Amino acid sequence: FRSNQIEELGVKVKVGLSWTEIKGHIVQLKAHDHSHPQSIEIYAKIDRLKSKAIENGFIFDSSWMTRSLNENETIESVLCGHSELL
Repeated sequence: FRSNQIEELGVKVKVGLSWTEIKGHIVQLKAHDHSHPQSIEIYAKIDRLKSKAIENGFIFDSSWMTRSLNENETIESVLCGHSELL
């Protein structure tokens, strides 16, 4: 579903969760999660990767967004905050 379809249906979207194993520990992350002790480093790395992608001609596709942008958000910040990327 695209954001306009979700809004038309009145569906509430749940926060996505992802899990990964780091040094024998299972870590759970949710979209735009800043609770991890290394979140500053994680988001710095995402920003570097995002900049590199844009420099190489990548264009973020807003049709994958399931909601409208909030104040101070960009398409890139929303799409790069998905839990599977963290």
